[in-house]
Formats: sequence, C-alpha cells, structure tokens
Amino acid sequence: MTDERSRQQLRQDIERRREELGVTVGALAHKADVRARAREKSDELKQQAREKSIEFKQQAREKGIELKQQAEQDPGKALGAVVVLVLLIAVVRWRRKR
Repeated sequence: MTDERSRQQLRQDIERRREELGVTVGALAHKADVRARAREKSDELKQQAREKSIEFKQQAREKGIELKQQAEQDPGKALGAVVVLVLLIAVVRWRRKR
C-alpha cells in the first residue's frame, strides 16, 4: 500500500514539475524573443502618444473657448491669446511629427 502510494505521489510530483518546467520554458522563450518584445514596447509607446495627442487636442479646445471668452470681454487681450493658441497648436503638430 505504501509502495503504491509512493508511486502515486511520485507521479503527481513529476506531473507538477513538468507543468512548472513548461511555464518556465514559456517565460524564457518570451524573454528571448527580442523582436516580439520590441514590437510590444513600440505598440505601448504608440498608444501613449495617441493618448497625449487627445489630451493636447482637448487642452487646445479648452484654451480656444477660454480665449474666445476673453476676446469678447477685452479685445486687447485677444491678440495675446491668439498667439498662445497658435503656439499650442504648433507644439501639438510638432509632437505628432516626432
């Protein structure tokens, strides 16, 4: 009985170690695949750039609304506000080209 139990435990131990080895080999294979990791990092950076672009667009819209309101209240400030808006748009476009 103990001999049979020992064999069963050994089989279970071997099966568990095989599974662990499979996971380890998979992790090592992924780590060694530099091209895939570079592609993943590239995709991640592209997504971050898209998010920043959306953020800059929203800021530009908000600034445009704010400048319009200021121009209606004080036309003298309108020129300075337009300059700021143009600079903001130029920065957004410059970042897109990078």
